[in-house]
Amino acid sequence: MCGIFGYFLKTPNEYRSQEYVSRFKLDLYNRGPDSFHYKSREGCVIGISRLSIVDISHETQPFSIDEINITVVFNGEIYNYKSLRDHLSSKGIKLLGYSEIEVIANLYKLYSEKFINFLDGMFAIAILDHKKQSFIIFRDPYGIKPIYWTLNNGDFAFSSDLTPLISCFTENKLNTNAIHEYLFHGYCSSNTCIASNIHKVPPSSYLKFEKNRVITGKYNSFTQNKYIDDFEVSVDNIDFLLKESISEQIAEEVPMGVMLSGGIDSSLLAKYLSLDKKLPKKIKSYSVRFLDKKLSNDFSYAERLAKELKLDHETITINSIQALEILQNTAYSLDEPIADSGIIGTNIICQKSKEDSVKVLISGTGADELFGGYMRHFTPSIFTSKYLSEMPYAIRFPMSKFFSIFNRSFSERISDPLLNYFLAVSGMPSDLLFKIIRDPIRGLPFFSKYQKDFSKNYSLYFDQKFYLPDSLLAYTDKVSMANSVEIRVPYLCKSLSPILFLYLNESFKTKYSKPLLRKISSKYFNKEFFNRSKEGFDASVYSWPNEVISYLLNYIRDYSVQLNYIGIDIKPLINAKENFVRGYNRNLIFSLFILTKWLVNKNFIK
Repeated sequence: MCGIFGYFLKTPNEYRSQEYVSRFKLDLYNRGPDSFHYKSREGCVIGISRLSIVDISHETQPFSIDEINITVVFNGEIYNYKSLRDHLSSKGIKLLGYSEIEVIANLYKLYSEKFINFLDGMFAIAILDHKKQSFIIFRDPYGIKPIYWTLNNGDFAFSSDLTPLISCFTENKLNTNAIHEYLFHGYCSSNTCIASNIHKVPPSSYLKFEKNRVITGKYNSFTQNKYIDDFEVSVDNIDFLLKESISEQIAEEVPMGVMLSGGIDSSLLAKYLSLDKKLPKKIKSYSVRFLDKKLSNDFSYAERLAKELKLDHETITINSIQALEILQNTAYSLDEPIADSGIIGTNIICQKSKEDSVKVLISGTGADELFGGYMRHFTPSIFTSKYLSEMPYAIRFPMSKFFSIFNRSFSERISDPLLNYFLAVSGMPSDLLFKIIRDPIRGLPFFSKYQKDFSKNYSLYFDQKFYLPDSLLAYTDKVSMANSVEIRVPYLCKSLSPILFLYLNESFKTKYSKPLLRKISSKYFNKEFFNRSKEGFDASVYSWPNEVISYLLNYIRDYSVQLNYIGIDIKPLINAKENFVRGYNRNLIFSLFILTKWLVNKNFIK
């Protein structure tokens, strides 16, 4: 796992270029503490800060093929690189080492841009053509690995991290549309970036820079699976694919562990790991116990499972005061603000695994979004906001007007299914949110843009397209890289998504989440284990004591003038009587705290 970067200067300047290289080295250090290398030629620079996982004894990046004038860097892992190496050998190409980067470069030499269709993994890949002074950049199908870019006054630059692009290539300005988007669903999507004039390469996409122009597009990222409508056959197929995915993602050269929440997703992965014969030694497993979550007992299931599977397990116990301290430290590592308390548990485990010299962690991230793990994915109960928001406009409009008399929040949610989805994901109180932003939601650019993608299965579609890559995977990457640890996500394998989407679209007439995963789990665990509701590593702010919520609120209040300057009026929140009730207001307080902390850390406000 690494941090990659590159740039083209319209007017070459050696002094300025060296300043930029120094800045990239500093900002990307945590992503790749093992080594830093770059190549420079005629105004073009390409480089990498490397965390060695595969081919750990050789410094292989940046990798050049002089015959075709290219240099390649990549961040991530190619899980099928060994079979691809055999494929290249069968084509008469002699490889010098055993690195993934050599495989990538030679695939590009053989197949040009179509090489991307051969890869299964998580990656951001950049290829510099020295003769054309051009870059082409690819991002993996699920968006597991990030890549940012900017084009400013003829200078082009890209990076795995947002910070050096802000400091070297753009002015320190905010994108207010991205702030509105963040407040409504807790993250900034791949369609936008909170820093003005900086962009993201979306999942399953490429970017070309040549002759001072940027061209972006999509590539065909998934294999086409035959539609299967038989539940039992689907269960067997997916069970096989998941075992195969785990086997490919085992790190044989470095110590590895598993993030074990005690729920279905991570427990199934731990079971698969225990069955695989390639593991060189006993693996570590980690779970987190939040003392303030009184009703949570997932950690006890994790401990029982670890004992059964003979894992070297550790439960890390913290309270809300410790969680707050971790949260404040974690805010420094985020490229963009992300309002998800799962950040805390992920950071705790990454810190501990780093102490234990565990370089690779296996995570169940992505299972909920692929298998339908949230109740918003399924047929809603009658008279819920989801049910009413999906009624014909002629019915929901008068109902919305009626409820506006005594419950404006519910009224807003049933008025529009897309708005209801946003608020369901973020858990925000709509009445307060509208007062804080001050602009009509439907008039905001980000809302109208999402409406174009609206579909019957919008919850699952939006979770896979936006919530998964732009919130869950984004903070997983940032937090793990801040600790110089790699997190792998076996549920997000290339072969799985198409067959799942085909089946799940026809199977949501159930009140139970993840029916396919529950059925697979029944092969390995007893009924008590797999028939529980999900909890995960979420340090729910609902359970935090009032003094912690008061601290968050006071921190926001200290920057009320600066926040008002960028269009956020926090007076309605400060004056709300419900702030210390365990309800939606706490989510808004948490979200605004993360945003304010991020703005201060990145010097957008002082």
